[in-house]
Amino acid sequence: MPQLGSYDGLDFRVKWDGKYVSGVSRIGPILRTTEVTPFRAGSAPAVESLSPGATTFQPITIERPRTLDTTFEDWANLLVSLNNLGAPEPAQTSSFRKNITLDLYNGAGQLILSFNIYQCWPSSYEPVCNLETDSPAVVLERLTLQNEGWARDTSVVPPAS
Repeated sequence: MPQLGSYDGLDFRVKWDGKYVSGVSRIGPILRTTEVTPFRAGSAPAVESLSPGATTFQPITIERPRTLDTTFEDWANLLVSLNNLGAPEPAQTSSFRKNITLDLYNGAGQLILSFNIYQCWPSSYEPVCNLETDSPAVVLERLTLQNEGWARDTSVVPPAS
């Protein structure tokens, strides 16, 4: 079975609200960490054992060159408007959370791997980042998303090589 690193021209796309977001040039990492909890059994108090604790999902950063597309900004602004309204209605509080999809494609444009990332919401938005006067830089915008978990979409099967 081929490894992901062996695909020529690996590409990815990010989707939410049923549409791919244009121009995303960087994402990641998607990471979960399970806390390690030490404990001692009453029958062997001198021996420390380890047990899995709570699992947390790290924020995901998405970056792209700044364009006139306001997709990042619109999502980040939902939270600002909620915070300025006082106590939001229940329908409003759920509207800022979105499930997103990360799709990976091979050089032939075939879908080879997909991850569903659940209950995301923007905790940080940078409309313009990393500007320097001494270099011809691309103006970037960055969105940091909190999430409540992710899973690989097992219905996606890579094409036979």
